[in-house]
Amino acid sequence: MEQTVETTNWDGKDYANDEGDKPSGYTSSIQRIDTSHILIIFKKNGKEYQRAETSLSSDGKVETTHQWGSGRRTGKPFDMVLIYEKQQ
Repeated sequence: MEQTVETTNWDGKDYANDEGDKPSGYTSSIQRIDTSHILIIFKKNGKEYQRAETSLSSDGKVETTHQWGSGRRTGKPFDMVLIYEKQQ
């Protein structure tokens, strides 16, 4: 099994995000809102096309991500919520 680990800054500034199958011009910024919330903004050539807000429950057992915007490949709008529960 192959694993990829990415590191980034959480300062709200745009950083190149050209890895994998993404052509040049893609950036993302991550900002810590508070101890249990982060905001990620995805841009293409400086124009925002997607956002994700992630939160962690106070007991640390549930992570919820609300992601919306336009699909990177299709350009079609989407809005989804992902919920991850820690398994025992």
